[in-house]
Amino acid sequence: MKRFQLNPRDDAKFWEPAPLIKRLVAEGKTFS
Repeated sequence: MKRFQLNPRDDAKFWEPAPLIKRLVAEGKTFS
């Protein structure tokens, strides 16, 4: 996702992970 954020022609905000996703990843959790 960070790769998309670096592309100035893409909508960087769209590719920015949601805070919840960031928190789950930081805690080592998954969606399943």
